[in-house]
Amino acid sequence: MTFRCIKLDASWNPVDIISWYSAFCQVYLEPYSCNLLHSYPEKYKIRSVYSSWSYPSIIVLKNYVKPKKEKVNAKPSLKSILTRDLYKCAYCEVTLTTKNGTRDHVIPESKGGATSWTNLVACCKICQAKKKDFLPGDINMHPKIPPKIPLLNERFNKYIKLASSFERNVWKLGLKDLGLTQFST
Repeated sequence: MTFRCIKLDASWNPVDIISWYSAFCQVYLEPYSCNLLHSYPEKYKIRSVYSSWSYPSIIVLKNYVKPKKEKVNAKPSLKSILTRDLYKCAYCEVTLTTKNGTRDHVIPESKGGATSWTNLVACCKICQAKKKDFLPGDINMHPKIPPKIPLLNERFNKYIKLASSFERNVWKLGLKDLGLTQFST
């Protein structure tokens, strides 16, 4: 069973999903850096000879951290495209993995298409072999999932959707309790 933790900044916006150990260290060993907002159910505990602690599920930084400037112009990775498209082929909607999934240029590079968020989609190898370097209109293969630049909230919601059902249920409950319903979809 995994115990990862959502890390929020001082303005309660998501920063990262981190390991329970990293969250534990920030909350209990560096108490001036983070506060614990929500933890995993009481039956799951970190135990020592003399004490026990809850596994953190949501923590918040005490100090404001200037957010990293997002590199919108950076070439998106295979994993980021698969995550954005929820591991579904944009053409046939088959479920993908990092082993059988790939990314496809909607407008092929050979026809002037860019390697960008708005021109790349998650794709299975069968559809990619069928599409080759044709334009979508040439062979009537239009992506059912339109490519777009993912916003921070959208990316974070997709990471929550892709988490284990145990983590997802705990996070949704915690985010709902904290009034952060925009992230608990």
